[in-house]
Amino acid sequence: MSDTAESPEATSEVFDREDSDEPAEPVASTRRRAGRTTDLGVAVVLTAVAVAVRVGELAPSSLFLDDAWVSYVSKASYGDIRMMGLTAPGFLGVQKLWFDLVGFSELKAQFLPFVASALTPAAFYLALRHMVRTELAALAGVIAALTSLNVEYASHVKQYTTEVLAGVVIFALTRWWLSAPSPRRLWAVVGAIC
Repeated sequence: MSDTAESPEATSEVFDREDSDEPAEPVASTRRRAGRTTDLGVAVVLTAVAVAVRVGELAPSSLFLDDAWVSYVSKASYGDIRMMGLTAPGFLGVQKLWFDLVGFSELKAQFLPFVASALTPAAFYLALRHMVRTELAALAGVIAALTSLNVEYASHVKQYTTEVLAGVVIFALTRWWLSAPSPRRLWAVVGAIC
């Protein structure tokens, strides 16, 4: 065998089809693209299911008494946030910034927790996708989409759903860091935690 000839294994792994008129495309690239398309499709479906399950809870006059205190941040100054949000000053700061950008209404007050709750199932699926089979990761996403507490708190002006989403993101970043530890990746995880 000559030095210039490729092994059959290398040829079959690198090129999709030999006798096609189309340009040869690496199989690994095609598989990655198909995997990304599948992952995107599953994430979109999980988010749509989560939105469909949660949207009925959003309505005018649907804020609970406890939500009114958190929503009051719309009238407070940024300096007052540290006194108001002893348990979740970051959430109140983001909520205050949101109100400054779009104004206040009950629906707008519910928006950030709702979005965090709706994105959590897709984030959970994507975080687990490379650890378990696709079907199991999708099942975990469905469970996250239908979990009653996550559905209930999607319409409350509380930090709970944002904390769940943040936990999933930190889990994914930690796994990413552990896959190839480096100071740069560690700082990305530390930054996400802070």
